[in-house]
Amino acid sequence: MTQPLQQRLDSIAARWPPRRCAVPGCTRDAYRLGSRCMQHDRNTRHTGHPTAREITAASLRPYVKAAQTFVDQQAAAGHPGVAGVAAWLREKMERAQPVGALHRGTAAPIRWSHWLAKFRVDAVQPEQIIAVCIAAHWHRLNDPRAWPDDRYFLHQ
Repeated sequence: MTQPLQQRLDSIAARWPPRRCAVPGCTRDAYRLGSRCMQHDRNTRHTGHPTAREITAASLRPYVKAAQTFVDQQAAAGHPGVAGVAAWLREKMERAQPVGALHRGTAAPIRWSHWLAKFRVDAVQPEQIIAVCIAAHWHRLNDPRAWPDDRYFLHQ
């Protein structure tokens, strides 16, 4: 006669000592079959790094303001780079198709198209997108400790 599944799982778990979270200084048990605890696993999914905090709109606000001024000046001066990127973004936004709901398994090009369509519906101008990208780079240069690594930067 076989034991119920939960009893078998409990007997297997009793033979193995709990694994500790792989993040230095964390004393919690690892979550499921992963190498990190539940908190660090969730943080990795949200930010791209187990110990980093999310970059807030408030921390980016002064950089966005300065970047928007810079982009507006360059666009008014007819800078070909700003005009070219703005035209490229405008074309991508016009072609973008919204998707119902995004989930973890949604491919990057579909997420990209979804967000561009959302920007179009919300009347976000391409110059605003350029300014936010520049602001993120400036923030990273001025406060490198807030951006632990490249994966985190790309995730944000």
